[in-house]
Amino acid sequence: MIVRDQAGTILFWNGAAERLFGWSRIEAVGNHADELLNSRPFFDVRTLGGDGESSLEVARLSAERKTVIVMSEFKARFGSDGDLRYVVETARDVTQERGSNRALREDEKRYRNLFHAMTAAFFDIDLSNSLDLLAEISAAADGDVRSFVLERPPVFKRLIEAARIVEVNDRVAQILGFTSEDGLETLAPLWPEDSNAVFLDTLLARSKGIPRLTREVHLRTRSGDDLYGVLTACLAPDGVGEDRVLIGIVDTTELRHANAEAERSREHHRALFHHMPMAFLRVNGDALNAYYQELRLAPGTDVAAFLLAHPTVLERVGQMCFIEEANPQAAVLLGADDRDDLAGVPISFAWQHRPDTLARILAAGVARTAFEEETQLNTLDGRIVDVLFSSATIQENGRRLSVIGMINIGDRLEAQEAFGRLQSEFAHASRISLLGELSASIAHEISQPLAAIATTGATGLRWLDRLEPDIEQARTSLDRIVNSARRASGIIARVRQMASGRAPVMSTERLSNVVAGALQLIEAQARSHRIELVFDGPSGGDLVDVDRRQIEQVTVNLVINAIQAIAGAETGPRLIEVTVAVTHECVECTVCDSGPGIPIDRLDHVFERFVSSKPDGTGLGLALCRSIIHAHSGEISVEGQSALSGALFRFHLPRRREAN
Repeated sequence: MIVRDQAGTILFWNGAAERLFGWSRIEAVGNHADELLNSRPFFDVRTLGGDGESSLEVARLSAERKTVIVMSEFKARFGSDGDLRYVVETARDVTQERGSNRALREDEKRYRNLFHAMTAAFFDIDLSNSLDLLAEISAAADGDVRSFVLERPPVFKRLIEAARIVEVNDRVAQILGFTSEDGLETLAPLWPEDSNAVFLDTLLARSKGIPRLTREVHLRTRSGDDLYGVLTACLAPDGVGEDRVLIGIVDTTELRHANAEAERSREHHRALFHHMPMAFLRVNGDALNAYYQELRLAPGTDVAAFLLAHPTVLERVGQMCFIEEANPQAAVLLGADDRDDLAGVPISFAWQHRPDTLARILAAGVARTAFEEETQLNTLDGRIVDVLFSSATIQENGRRLSVIGMINIGDRLEAQEAFGRLQSEFAHASRISLLGELSASIAHEISQPLAAIATTGATGLRWLDRLEPDIEQARTSLDRIVNSARRASGIIARVRQMASGRAPVMSTERLSNVVAGALQLIEAQARSHRIELVFDGPSGGDLVDVDRRQIEQVTVNLVINAIQAIAGAETGPRLIEVTVAVTHECVECTVCDSGPGIPIDRLDHVFERFVSSKPDGTGLGLALCRSIIHAHSGEISVEGQSALSGALFRFHLPRRREAN
């Protein structure tokens, strides 16, 4: 009980007020009541009725800052003069009651929001009449009620029409087309005959006390379309109420169509798998997941290197992977009588000759990357076949499946080997042709040291024929003879090397040394045409892996072309610059001349076979240069005009890093 004057100041504060609001009498009296208690709303004396009384629900804050909700009765007391003297408030704590009511309202609101927001169509159905009717039918059925009802459609119709729809959510209108305005009272309009068993099973489950039932169901929409879904019935009385059932239906029509389309797609791909002209396998590697965990490989481990270093592990992994399915072409390739003979066979039999390939395939599977390689397979009938092998591994839901494609390339490799031999023979013939063109220059180069040997030898004899032989002068003459002989021997060795028909032999060389050696063969020819031949190379860092003879052949070809281009010009500078330079990843050689250059319309064709600007040219020299450079994993290009006004040919080769 609280007594306040007409200004709202507390005059009296009883013990119950102390216990409810936490303020003592001393603390409360003299304060404004609504300000002390932070009342919402404030009490206004103008709200008092004609009889001086009013009631109001008020939310207040206690001394502990807790919300207290009270139902207050206000009564005014007047003096003999009719003026208001004070107001007596009797407050009853309704906090818990209001909280319970609010929670109930919120639960109901939450339930209804959930009921209407669910993506499933929900029906709240009263089964009381249907259950009573089912009990009558059970008495007359004498045994199997389910068969009795399903064999008598009129009986079933009575059962389903007796079940009354209490409420439906918004999703029913969305997927079935029925709205509350349509007056849908029973399930009968949307229940086709092939779903009768689903509704009957729901009734039987409810009568037997089964709390939940799930079935696939077929329904009919308001427009007559078919709808397929999953029905879930909540039947527990404590959950939905006595004789009530909550039925939820999830629309799976699109999923059903998608599954049907997926099955058609699977059949299509299965047909492709079995009728493609290349060999296909599907390999099961499910057991690898657990085994890889047992191995406990550290992150970043080179899986291929690990497997090759542990042959027993590699063999076991090969035994764990087995063929699930093979097409007829795979059976032929692997030497099986029939594709079914390969089903269940471990793949290890195929990799006895090339276990390194198996290790790389498994590493690609761990990294989830596609794999492709030319390799060799062992077959079941004892052959070894060359194949182009490709695979892709799929890891999903604990499964590890690989799809493998194989093409027999044995005939192609034989053709490539024959082509390689033919190309080598052609290169040899081309080198012999070059040496023929250089024969005069080579003869001149050899005649110079031979003439020097003869002259120096005669001089040495004269020094020895003197009355007192001059031994020192004779020794000097002999040294000159040795040097001249070495020079002639070097020229002959380079000619012999270039004329050799041996197979390519790769070695690590400095490109500047290779190019310089080639230039020595054609220096005389350049001088005979009054052409200055300038060479510049790096001091180091130009190591490449090459067949020296072939790269010398490329260099000689390019420089001879430059000499011939300049020789045909009667005026202008006569200069050829040959440069070797090192870039980050490559070593580059350029041949630049002061000739007339190459017309723009011919630039795209200079490396084509049988294309030549010379009347007697074969058009094979530059094509051969390109083949040689490409075989060395390099590139060759041409510019029609250079700083010297003539053509510029450039080729670069992969650089080999020098060891510290």
